[in-house]
Amino acid sequence: PARTSFQHVSDGYFDVLRIPVLDGRPFGPQDRDAPFRVIVSRTLAERLWPGERAVGRSLTVAPSPQAPAGTPPSTVEVIGVA
Repeated sequence: PARTSFQHVSDGYFDVLRIPVLDGRPFGPQDRDAPFRVIVSRTLAERLWPGERAVGRSLTVAPSPQAPAGTPPSTVEVIGVA
């Protein structure tokens, strides 16, 4: 398991902050109503999938400590690496 944090952002976030998406794609309008999709850091991608491509992979994410008791983990799709 890896400890990580999430930041909810809107499409255009990576362009505005000039953060390059190294693999995959940035968030777009198609991601708003879709199942959770994530862009992971290069460090996390290398840690979880050394020597492999992270895009298209799934992650199981534990609920936040603030979530109600009994909240199940979520599965998210990796669409990019930044």
